Amino acid sequence: MKKYNGFSLIEAMVVLAIFALVITFGIPAFSTWNKKQSAEGQISKLYNDLQYTRMKAYSDKVVCGIWWGGSSTFTSYILKEDGDSASGTAPDGDIDDASGTDEFIETVASKYSITTTNNATNRLEFNGRGFSRNLASFYIPSSSGAAQDCLTVSRTRIIMGRWNGTNCIPK
Repeated sequence: MKKYNGFSLIEAMVVLAIFALVITFGIPAFSTWNKKQSAEGQISKLYNDLQYTRMKAYSDKVVCGIWWGGSSTFTSYILKEDGDSASGTAPDGDIDDASGTDEFIETVASKYSITTTNNATNRLEFNGRGFSRNLASFYIPSSSGAAQDCLTVSRTRIIMGRWNGTNCIPK
């Protein structure tokens, strides 16, 4: 009897069935994981930007912070420094850019919308000593169970955590 090398039709069908099962269950799991990682990355970027503006305010002894516009939900924000060092304009003590003297450091666009509990103003500022002028919490409402999806800014600290629907619980 002659022996043939290769795969039988049954073996090929079993492999294809296993592959189909992996694809069927693997893609939704990967997409959920990807959404969680993206939300965590976005809140980490906001955390790093806040830390950067805080340290810049402290080192330059000038008001720095982030400005996001008029709504409590936003998809982009701008890192700003008070005064225009290029033209030598004197700082006016805030980053609202009403006088046109504030300097843009960077504009950041985010994939998911970020919501803030700071409804009184459209910016978060750090004074020349590195202390926050206003308190706020930021969170991503559609984070799908990300480990860290919010941050809270107090006068002296910026803390990342998990949003429970009303508060940012530190991790």
